[in-house]
Amino acid sequence: MKIPSLGSLFLLLVLGACNQPVDKIKEEAKLMQLSRELSKLSLADSTETILSYWADDAVVMPPGHPPIKGKMAIKNMLLDKARTPGFKVSWEPKSVVISKSGDLAYITEENQISVYHTLGKSFINVNKGISIWRKENDSWKKLIDIWNTDPFCFKEDKLVQN
Repeated sequence: MKIPSLGSLFLLLVLGACNQPVDKIKEEAKLMQLSRELSKLSLADSTETILSYWADDAVVMPPGHPPIKGKMAIKNMLLDKARTPGFKVSWEPKSVVISKSGDLAYITEENQISVYHTLGKSFINVNKGISIWRKENDSWKKLIDIWNTDPFCFKEDKLVQN
C-alpha cells in the first residue's frame, strides 16, 4: 500500500480550499443592493462614481443602437445622456442568479427612461432588461447591460414648465 507524501496531502488541502462553496444568498443580496445603488446614482448624474461600478471591458447594448464597448465609450454615453433635456433613467432589480462558480451573475430588471418631448412634455419609456455582473478581486462589476422596450409602455408624464 502506498502512503501519500506530505506534498501530495498539502496539494489536496490547497485544491480543496479553492473550491469553497459560494454563499449565494449573501451574494444575491449584495448584487441586488449594488443594482439599487447604481440606479440611485444614475438619477444624481454621478458619472465617475457610476463608472466605478463597471468592468473595464463592459458593454452596453441599447435597443436600436450598436453596442457601446469599454468604459470610456460608456462614459461618453453617460455624458451625452446627461446633456439630453429631461433625461432620467432608473430601474428596480427583480431577480438575480449566480453561477455555480460564484464569479458571474445576471440580474433581471425593470427600468424607466424619461425624456422631454418637443411639446414640452415628459415621456416615460418602460423597459425590461438583463445586466450581467462579474466578480473581480472579490468585488462585483457590471459587465453587460441590455434592455428592450415593452410594447405600448410609453406614457405621458407631465407638462414641463420652462
